[in-house]
Amino acid sequence: MTATTTTAAAPPPASTSLSARRQRKLQKQLQEQQKQKQQQGEQSSSATFAPAGITVNGVPPKPKLILEPPASAFSHLRLHRDTDRSLKKHPIPAHRGVADAYRAHYVREMLQHAWKGYATFALDADDLQPLSATPHNWYAGGGTLLNTAVDALSTLFVANLTAEYEVAKEAVLMHYLRPSTLRRHVNVFETTIRVLGGLLGAYELDGDALLLEAARGVADRLLPALDAGEGGALPLNYVNLADGTARDQYGGKTWIVLSQAGSLQLEFQYLSDVTGDPVYAEKALAVLRNLAAKPGSNIPGLVPSHFTAAAQSPFHKVQAYGVGPNSDSYYEYLLKLYVATGDARFMDMFAKAADAMVMYMLQESPDGVFTYLPDINSQQPGVATPNQMFHHLSCFTGGMFALSSLTTCPHRAHPAHLPAPHTCASQELLIARKLTSTCVATATLPDTAGVGFELAGIELQKGGPVLYDRGYSLRPEIVESVFYLWRITGDVVWREVGWKLAQKLNTRCRNAVGFHVLNDVYDPASAFDRQESFFLAETLKYLYLLFSDDSLIPLDRYVFNTEAHPLSIRGHGRRKDVKWGTKTPM
Repeated sequence: MTATTTTAAAPPPASTSLSARRQRKLQKQLQEQQKQKQQQGEQSSSATFAPAGITVNGVPPKPKLILEPPASAFSHLRLHRDTDRSLKKHPIPAHRGVADAYRAHYVREMLQHAWKGYATFALDADDLQPLSATPHNWYAGGGTLLNTAVDALSTLFVANLTAEYEVAKEAVLMHYLRPSTLRRHVNVFETTIRVLGGLLGAYELDGDALLLEAARGVADRLLPALDAGEGGALPLNYVNLADGTARDQYGGKTWIVLSQAGSLQLEFQYLSDVTGDPVYAEKALAVLRNLAAKPGSNIPGLVPSHFTAAAQSPFHKVQAYGVGPNSDSYYEYLLKLYVATGDARFMDMFAKAADAMVMYMLQESPDGVFTYLPDINSQQPGVATPNQMFHHLSCFTGGMFALSSLTTCPHRAHPAHLPAPHTCASQELLIARKLTSTCVATATLPDTAGVGFELAGIELQKGGPVLYDRGYSLRPEIVESVFYLWRITGDVVWREVGWKLAQKLNTRCRNAVGFHVLNDVYDPASAFDRQESFFLAETLKYLYLLFSDDSLIPLDRYVFNTEAHPLSIRGHGRRKDVKWGTKTPM
């Protein structure tokens, strides 16, 4: 096929941004809301304790431990109480207890601390640099997406931090309900999962139509990238929000990364469902159709991590596959698209991928103690060679297999490779436990900070897990899987694992301003000056929900996007009028 250059779509019409009159009206609404809150004396509860070893301005805080949080800390649970478990398609196990209030409040205080540092020193920027107490923006040359503010919205809401939520919401609305001032190419994938997902998750919980209006404005500015690839077939991952021009990561229109192309669909399908405008789902799901039609994958069910943008051109002969960097959320979204919409075509795609992971990718140590999913390489059909390393990012797969065991396995044919008496559900839940246990064991190696890692492998001659990249970027994937295993099995061991991780995070990655990255988990002094937005969006949300009542964001009514923003399942929440099982434009 002859390569063609597609002219980028024009920027969204002026109607997608606010008129001056509309901006004044918004400002007045926000001012009135703040005035009402002040009159009512609403204040967010203050932190009541700090972990051992933490100092404020060089002075250790006086020990003051409250065994129970204020009643108001969980007063909003009734808003999410799941009293009707009538969802027959994939029922979640019955409620098995109330919140562990002390531990939930402990995580809530961590969230307050992380947010306070950002709001104090970086509210007009993407991220906080907690060591220097300064702001950090992703894109050089000025301008910001307010990544942390929008990423934190749903977590602040879920944790009932009302005052903090209103500050974040006001900053986000004032930023996104007007034309973009960032005249640089932004990452489409990151902007979709953090900004679009954050706005939609906040709308799902809050219901404020202004949040939906802001989300739609962002989506309209991202649309030019979705059909800007070579021949208009697959999306390019960088788009200028001001003029709509799109390119790939190398400045051309050629290369695609799987996770970036295949992790837009959950948000865009949700947006079509709640607005009634099919264009968002049509554009995003066309990407999956083109991926499925692209010829030449050596491992049926899996898609190589990198490939060219033209749908008709085959994959390269030498192919790399994985569930870590560059691939992870594509497979996550196949599963969650089925759970969210009920379109069985997504389940079929996921089932083929999951079976291929088990057959070609899954590795287990000879003693059966360690199980992991490394990247694999293939040069001929049906033959794969694992590289024996696994990334922290791949640790989300424990949660993925756990969720699949409950939602897809009851509707899937028995895998041919699975001997009796094993079932799909028992096998996938066992895999979920083993994968997560290996990730936890690797993150908590002796003499480390006990919080995580970046890249590791299993070397039995050295006793098991070995770290190849000893950094930790406040990543959420382990606590994400721990959360899912708690919700799905009710085994208290997962709450205990999460509690240990929360305490380590609070003592090893915290300073007086916020939470920082570690360059080397073996060296407590190796702090790096960054508080990632996903720490608030994902890591702290999953920890808070782990210790909250199971009916807070119940899994038979919500799915989480890959940034942990909650979106309702069809038939519930903001999608209550859309029937589950209705076909999508896939």
